[in-house]
Amino acid sequence: MQSNNKAILDAEGLISNLGGDVELFMEIMDEFLDDVIMRVGIIKKALETKNFSDLKGEGHTIKGLAGNMKAMIVSDIGEKIMSLSRAENIEEIEPLVPLLSTEIEKVKQLYDNWKKEQ
Repeated sequence: MQSNNKAILDAEGLISNLGGDVELFMEIMDEFLDDVIMRVGIIKKALETKNFSDLKGEGHTIKGLAGNMKAMIVSDIGEKIMSLSRAENIEEIEPLVPLLSTEIEKVKQLYDNWKKEQ
């Protein structure tokens, strides 16, 4: 994976953190992608109902999950959603949701490309 993609997904860094266990990396990446995609759906519903508690919670969870998975751009967006939810700033949260989906898709594409190279 090219170094300019490390902000999207630092697979080598995560594998290193996992003691070089590639199978574990693949298992948790699959779970991570399923989980964050589900959480985007929760965020969309929370936006519709202006449920700032759920927005804050899901933003916080995505921030942590993505940070642990070395998907730093996704983590940063989660942090922004969390912070803006505290201020109940729906207007600034709304454009972050499609951006979050786009960045998750980039993570998935890099991961899929990584798997093909193995």
